[in-house]
Amino acid sequence: MNKMSIAVLIGVLPLVAGSVVGQVATPPPGPRPEPPAFVPPPPPAPAAPRPQVQPQQLGRQLERLPDIPYIPLELVQYGEPLDLVAMGPNPTIGQSKAAELMPMLVGRRARHELVVLENLDFVLQINDGLLDDVSFQDIQRLVKVSDMVKPLVPPKGISQEAFDRGMLSRVQHEFNTKIVREYQNGMSEMFTADYGDEGLGEFFKFLMSESIKEAMAALDGMCIEATWRMDEVLGKAGLADTEVGKKLATITGSVETPWEELNDKAAEIQRVWGPWSLEEKKAFLNAVTTTRDDQYFPPIRMLNLDAVGWRDRTLDEDKKTTVRIRRRGDAPPRE
Repeated sequence: MNKMSIAVLIGVLPLVAGSVVGQVATPPPGPRPEPPAFVPPPPPAPAAPRPQVQPQQLGRQLERLPDIPYIPLELVQYGEPLDLVAMGPNPTIGQSKAAELMPMLVGRRARHELVVLENLDFVLQINDGLLDDVSFQDIQRLVKVSDMVKPLVPPKGISQEAFDRGMLSRVQHEFNTKIVREYQNGMSEMFTADYGDEGLGEFFKFLMSESIKEAMAALDGMCIEATWRMDEVLGKAGLADTEVGKKLATITGSVETPWEELNDKAAEIQRVWGPWSLEEKKAFLNAVTTTRDDQYFPPIRMLNLDAVGWRDRTLDEDKKTTVRIRRRGDAPPRE
């Protein structure tokens, strides 16, 4: 990668990487209103505003985090946003926190649905592999793709918003940031080892895809939800009698359908609807939201943090306390 490519890359990197580790932004909307019309009230003024943490301050605070053992994230690409994945091995966050975080996650999904509908043309291009085709030797295309992605990047990450709302303590938020940063550093080293001089460009594409993961999940979520009431959605959109509509009518599921099958059905919908125009696809997705009991209350999976960060305090032969941490799945405990 030449010097000009690196300079441009460094210039656009903060635009898409900020939401992965959290950043300061405008406050989120207030609680969901009771009337059907979606007119969110302004957020209440905090009694004592939190001081904003500057990057250099955050670095010093991370060094003062409690020395609690945990299992780092594996160097693989995850399906969920990194902030949520990091809460698994985060030893300061347990399943009891999930119920408190769920309303915020529902609100974020609702906002991302609106963003997806407003930028559906870009979202579909990304879904078709736009980021995979980006060459970081082509500076003009790099800047163009970065501009396309920016509307899909949330103003702040999940952990940052939870901290700003008082749902996570400073230690919980910064421990999450620590786990995410360690993972990102490991992925950067892995890309460099695998791609050599092109590793920085590949790592940037990885960060870019991470930064829009919530938007892409919103698209898939609307498609999954459509399978629960496909006939109603197609009728509402006025697309039931189209050839594509007739094919989609056969793609059905329910809330009891295993999640892996639902993901497959969402992918199938996005293959079958190819002949539709952009406006027809937008009408279909709009119909998914307007056929809900509450248009701005999308269903999402319950956050599962159980059995991660679980500690078994035992005594070894020297009568010293040993802390074991067990992750979900088959990963062995770490001493």
